[in-house]
Amino acid sequence: MALEQYRHKRDPERTPEPFGRADNSSAVFSRSGGMFCIQKHAATRLHYDFRLAMEGVLVSWAVPKGPSLDPREKRLAVHVEDHPIDYGDFEGVIPRDNYGAGEVILWDRGVYKVIDPPNGDAAECVRKGKLDIEMHGFKMRGTYTLVRTNLKDGRGKQENWLLIKKRDEFANKHDDLIEAHPRSILSGLTIEEMRDTSAIGQQISAQLEKQGAARIGGALNAKAFPLTLAKPHESAFDGDAWLYEIKYDGVRILAIRDGSHVRLYARSGTEVTERYPEVTLAFDAMPFDRFVIDGEIVALLDDGRPNFGKLQTRMHVSDPATARKLSFSTPTIDFVFDLLAFDGFDLRAMTLEARKEILHQIVRGEGPIRYCDHIVGRGKDFFRAAEEMGLEGIIAKRRESKYRGARSDDWLKIKAPKTRDFVIGGYTNPDGSRTHFGALLLGVYEDDGGFRYVGKVGTGFDGDTLKSIDEKLKPLAIEKSPFRVGKNLVLPERRANFVEPKLVAKVRFGEMTHEGCVRHPSFMKLAEGIDPRDCTWQAAFGDTGNTPSNTEQTAMPLEEVESTNSSNGGKSRDVTITNPDKVYWPREGYTKSDLVDYYRSI
Repeated sequence: MALEQYRHKRDPERTPEPFGRADNSSAVFSRSGGMFCIQKHAATRLHYDFRLAMEGVLVSWAVPKGPSLDPREKRLAVHVEDHPIDYGDFEGVIPRDNYGAGEVILWDRGVYKVIDPPNGDAAECVRKGKLDIEMHGFKMRGTYTLVRTNLKDGRGKQENWLLIKKRDEFANKHDDLIEAHPRSILSGLTIEEMRDTSAIGQQISAQLEKQGAARIGGALNAKAFPLTLAKPHESAFDGDAWLYEIKYDGVRILAIRDGSHVRLYARSGTEVTERYPEVTLAFDAMPFDRFVIDGEIVALLDDGRPNFGKLQTRMHVSDPATARKLSFSTPTIDFVFDLLAFDGFDLRAMTLEARKEILHQIVRGEGPIRYCDHIVGRGKDFFRAAEEMGLEGIIAKRRESKYRGARSDDWLKIKAPKTRDFVIGGYTNPDGSRTHFGALLLGVYEDDGGFRYVGKVGTGFDGDTLKSIDEKLKPLAIEKSPFRVGKNLVLPERRANFVEPKLVAKVRFGEMTHEGCVRHPSFMKLAEGIDPRDCTWQAAFGDTGNTPSNTEQTAMPLEEVESTNSSNGGKSRDVTITNPDKVYWPREGYTKSDLVDYYRSI
């Protein structure tokens, strides 16, 4: 497989298409899989180019009707010349009188692996004429078969293949994947909009001019756009003056573009552009030269929920090759929720709803950049839905608020606690006026059967509950701790009292600590009819993305916490902040994490 035929058909002086870079390792993971991309291409005939990375190139098929979710559909796929790996980043317009002239959008991208035979050699399967793969993209999910029907087409030039969806949970006989998802995953444009990309920006600028938006002069930089931060709020509420968004469990990011390329900044002001190449690529593909966009970068589980554990594999990777490889295997998404500047206009004095309306006009894709939608008025219903879905919570924002660039009660964060079952492995002695016991020691079972300590709960009890639980604990008393001992494992205090792990407590908590324990727990009740062995690490913390093996450490970096000074030779130091939301200056609303951010910035 080589690129001679590809390069022979194209002139690098006349087309913006890539011609191949030296390092292709970030897209070809192994012989059994790597990245894939699908480009919608309005050439002489509209078609979809289906490309799989293997042996250093993108092996390519032209699919006239595009992929289908219906296993009954057998879509023709014509085997064409191999393309360079960096073609997987390409979208744009191939000029007239060039081979393949017309508009191209990146319709989908992700990773694939060979499933039959398991871990089989993808290139060898292609040579044999049958390739069974599993795909994980923004649009294409599940298993597909590519099978060769003849060695050459009727003119003796190209191989004809069939692309067939296999029967699995993603198969669908009713929905048209092509019709339902017409936009690029990068720019958010349709193939028709790609023909005149300047029209959208001109229309928005004219709209801002008409609305009397303030002008902005000089270069755009992060220091000129301090972030608006939300204050903690205890409970959800309704109100027509408010809109409500999902509270994403991720990393706050300010995206600034002032020219050809975007730059990404963490909440601390640290530039993190190289850490998220897929997000950077998508911002660069947008047909706008100047903007400042506020959002939150997250990593998603297969069920679509944000997952901070997955995101931690990306947060501190600055090596470009490693970051690019991870952008396929562990992709991130920037959910954007506010537009601070666009073209030559400063939008911060406009109302939140007006800013979001314009933001929605420029962010319409389903890939690495997505618009953060909202509902109006029904905060309690929205919070209940977020809680049922296992999300972190919601953000309430005043619809008429300006972008203040400080912590403000115009934005309120309302966290949704988690409720899980834990096994009681002991208790502490009571202090002060407390009777019977102080706190219950909680544990879960790991895959190997070990019983692991995950913290203690000392709130949520009344007098009757304390007495009732104490009566059940006394007959189960044992001398030796039932909790396993291991390197870097958190252990209960030595003076605790231990019991046989037979009782199960239902506990509400905010999140998991970096050490693998419950944070802000509150006892709800004893859970009847629950087998303690069913109270596993996965059941309690599975949606955090962490496992016992990767939580056994003394500290894990908080969101983008880095420190560089001369005393440590310029090396970054990871810092864990306890109670980051604790308010130190009530009048201004500044918290402990704000203080740490300030120290780091100076």
